[in-house]
Amino acid sequence: MVLNFADSGTKLSTGSEADLFAQVTLDALHASVVHLDAMAGGDTLVFRVYTWDTADGVERQFSIHTFVGDQASEVQLFDFIPSKRYRVSIERTGGSDRTVSFERYTIV
Repeated sequence: MVLNFADSGTKLSTGSEADLFAQVTLDALHASVVHLDAMAGGDTLVFRVYTWDTADGVERQFSIHTFVGDQASEVQLFDFIPSKRYRVSIERTGGSDRTVSFERYTIV
């Protein structure tokens, strides 16, 4: 098994759920890191992690992470999960739109 730095970039949050990065189709362990240093008091960002349900052949929400206000821990890891498909979304539910940087990792 090899750890791969798969992708990185930035995304501006909006009041609608949007992909943090394009959906990944790869049999692997997937994880993401987000940097929340741009958040300020009154901001709320919601991240949803989606995986693929192979039995039913549909995407399912795996976890949801909500961050409010200034972040004492500005870097957050969404743990490795095994999946054939992987997607993370971002949505601003309070405050101002913020640019979030991210990295995506895989273990294959």
